[in-house]
Amino acid sequence: MRWIFAAALLLPACLDKPDCISQADNTLRIAFKKAGSGAADTVVIYHIEAIGADSVFYKQVPVDRPDTLRGTPAVVAVNPFADTTDFVFRFPTENKVLKVRYQRSMRFINENCFSELRISNLQVRFTDFDSVRVVESSLTQSNVVHIEIYR
Repeated sequence: MRWIFAAALLLPACLDKPDCISQADNTLRIAFKKAGSGAADTVVIYHIEAIGADSVFYKQVPVDRPDTLRGTPAVVAVNPFADTTDFVFRFPTENKVLKVRYQRSMRFINENCFSELRISNLQVRFTDFDSVRVVESSLTQSNVVHIEIYR
């Protein structure tokens, strides 16, 4: 109980310092684009599964019904305990794979704050999509798209 009280006293002191605010994140944003024009594409998807990370995104429960991404990016998470994550996209007529690799590093903020896990150097190591491009290689808390998939 004393630790909770001590953390409650120290945490506000840390949050008001700009140096203590973490920008690290393991959220990966994937935009689907039309191959000819590069415009945002509408995608119907059953779910996205992160193999080995025990995570499933966009799955409707109790019945796996399709979800429609109307020009908005798919938001998934990479495995923070590994240097790679494999995703399987389950579409109504086919399944597609996207395998990514990245570098993980710990950044010590300062003695009054905490350390953060930073994920950078994002790369596509395999895919069976027609065309994929990494547009931002560092994962941060900003809402930028990291990977574009052209269909």
